[in-house]
Amino acid sequence: MAKLIYAIKIYLFRHQKEIFSLTAKEESQLKRFVQFGALLYTKTWIQAPCAAEAPGGDLLLWKNLEQYQSIDHDISIAAQKILQNHMWYLSDETASLALFSDEVSPIEKQKIITGFGIEPSERHV
Repeated sequence: MAKLIYAIKIYLFRHQKEIFSLTAKEESQLKRFVQFGALLYTKTWIQAPCAAEAPGGDLLLWKNLEQYQSIDHDISIAAQKILQNHMWYLSDETASLALFSDEVSPIEKQKIITGFGIEPSERHV
């Protein structure tokens, strides 16, 4: 998050040429990074410490990344690959934390409970 805050500061003051001397490519890449952080990453990062919200938060982030493809396809695909590498922690035990989330509807909670009775190899992702 510190890097994002620093990048936002640079982006806001980028026209002060005596302080920042950015090339057009650097400014473009900086804009992409700040835009991604402001639109997607910040909300997810703030909600991360709440364990009950983690499974639902990851699913919401995945859906948001799919929508983000219309804004920046390359960043969306790269972020999805990174997120996919962090899905190893999902198991029946950790997915059950979503049952304590206020963000998960009763219908979704019932689907989670029903899914626990199905063998992992037979589940549809």
